[in-house]
Amino acid sequence: MSSPTADLRTQLNGFFERYAQTFHEQMGTFCGLYVYPCSTVRLDGSVQVLLTQPEAVQFFSEARLKYEAEGCVRWDIHHFDVVPLGTHSAAATLEWQMLRADGSRIRSWRQTYNVLGGAGAWKVLHSTLHRGSESS
Repeated sequence: MSSPTADLRTQLNGFFERYAQTFHEQMGTFCGLYVYPCSTVRLDGSVQVLLTQPEAVQFFSEARLKYEAEGCVRWDIHHFDVVPLGTHSAAATLEWQMLRADGSRIRSWRQTYNVLGGAGAWKVLHSTLHRGSESS
């Protein structure tokens, strides 16, 4: 029998695998994985607040174009950790690896996501990119 934390880890690992896939395939679906308003702390320390899903589609579409210009076709998850924050909330910290079509790494960074919901209904409320964690 698995522990509640192990079950949560499995749920959120699946959520973030789907999150990474939809970013590159269907921006509307990707942005549907957020609660609005939502916010993110960027690598430069600035805070980006997204009030609506259409605003998020514009923001993330611009980010995707920049990533694709670098050769990015997908992300992989490394060093995944989850901390439960009550019944329907958690913090998930992971390292994203930005990859080219041949599987070579463009760069990586650590990011923590505060998520709400539950099994099959998780959504991102806030994320923090860890300043100083980016590497080529």
